[in-house]
Amino acid sequence: MVGQNLKRTKYRLKFNLALLCAFFLNIILMSYFYINNFLDHDRNQRLIASSMINFIGELNHMDFSARERNYLKEILPSSSNQCMNVKVLPLPEYSSDYIHIDVSGDISAQKIEKALKSIRFWQNNVISVYAKPLGAWIVLELPRIRLPWVGTLFILLQLFAMLYVAMYLINGRYLLHAMEKMFALEDRYRLKLPTLEKGVVSHSSLYMLRKSARYIEALILKVQNLSDTKMRTMAALAHDIRTPLTRMELMLYKVKDEVLKEKVFTQIDDINRILRKTIHYANQRHLNAPKVIVDLYGLVREIVKSYQEHSIERVSFIDETVNQEYMMLGAPEELTSALTNIINNALKYGENVVISMKYLRKNILIEVMDDGIGVPEDMLGNIFLAFYQGQISNSKGNGLGLAVTKEIVEEHGGEVYAKNNALGGLTVIMKFKIKQIRKSNKIKSLKVP
Repeated sequence: MVGQNLKRTKYRLKFNLALLCAFFLNIILMSYFYINNFLDHDRNQRLIASSMINFIGELNHMDFSARERNYLKEILPSSSNQCMNVKVLPLPEYSSDYIHIDVSGDISAQKIEKALKSIRFWQNNVISVYAKPLGAWIVLELPRIRLPWVGTLFILLQLFAMLYVAMYLINGRYLLHAMEKMFALEDRYRLKLPTLEKGVVSHSSLYMLRKSARYIEALILKVQNLSDTKMRTMAALAHDIRTPLTRMELMLYKVKDEVLKEKVFTQIDDINRILRKTIHYANQRHLNAPKVIVDLYGLVREIVKSYQEHSIERVSFIDETVNQEYMMLGAPEELTSALTNIINNALKYGENVVISMKYLRKNILIEVMDDGIGVPEDMLGNIFLAFYQGQISNSKGNGLGLAVTKEIVEEHGGEVYAKNNALGGLTVIMKFKIKQIRKSNKIKSLKVP
């Protein structure tokens, strides 16, 4: 069924491609016809105008009686046609594109060429020539060619149809590739997605889009379930690994070599620490800690103080907030974990760590800067991916710290990013939008949702 639906969709796209080519070819042919028509009209206008000007030049070499002059004045306008309108006037048209004012009567080929030079078939043209024997001006009006409105409308409709078909082809191509990937994913993981009805591709495009949207929604739900299953499996495996580790610890007490015992205990502690991070990462994807109003400034100061108690020489704090209290809605435990992960990462790769806090355009920026080895520019976006450990292969940990930080910060409506600093190390920045600012125990604004 899936193969038949895809095959029919491909045939439908090919049919629309053929239709687009037919529209395009038809427009080219009609444009060719109209262009030739315009050029023929232009040539006819020039030929008729040239003949009339030559005729006027011949008149200038003849003598006419008063009766003949009156007759010519009456009969000349009757020579008008769809390409030229002839008038006999006592004065020239002042809107003329060319006025022949040489009353000597000589009209040379150069003058005719000059008169016809300004003729353009897409605009009205007026040429005024003085006929000396008639004592009057012969005005030649050359009307611009008019597009047939039916043909013009037909071309415009075809252009709109071409645009629609082209958009349909492009979007249909993308949709076809997406459906192929979806069906392959369904077969690979046996997702049991809702089946497409027989002959669905024979329906309208809107119907196909509705069915595809439902299909994608079901796929997203299945992927979410797979992700949840993966996290639960990860947590269960971490718990299961702890059991043999506990037995190993008990067995170590029987070992008499204290040096060896201490080394093994250290390794077991490292494994337990990695397992705790893994369990925390898996569980925090499902558990949402209750949010309360948090003094972010006080929280950061407490975390920095706890680090300075153990290694005051390595950790320093720069306060650029004028000691204001910045309040936000959040989970204190999660925010503490996020900042702690960044500081631990900085202490692991750098010797000295500087933590700064500043207020900028209703946002709080918490920066953690180290003097370590930094990260290549093209890899900066990867440090927040789970299990990414950078270029140091022998570093302890499983690369979950910054991934946990990123999820916590984004859950609180903030953003986290990193950049290399002037010391050669890495600077990680957490940015939060502050909802409430309090100074000297006096609330300035309260906008906590």
